Amino acid sequence: MKIQPEHLTVCCRWPDCLCGDGCIDNRPAETKAARRILIGLMIATAALGVGLLYMGLR
Repeated sequence: MKIQPEHLTVCCRWPDCLCGDGCIDNRPAETKAARRILIGLMIATAALGVGLLYMGLR
């Protein structure tokens, strides 16, 4: 009995990549919490950059 992985992703260049069975990746899907943390970090970085730019131009 063969167990199938839950999530299969094919590389972005498939089928032109010619890497055969190596294209299959078993990474878990991104969660909503991870997406929110990423967006929060991006906003914080942008706000910090704007603040530093403002302080530098004063």
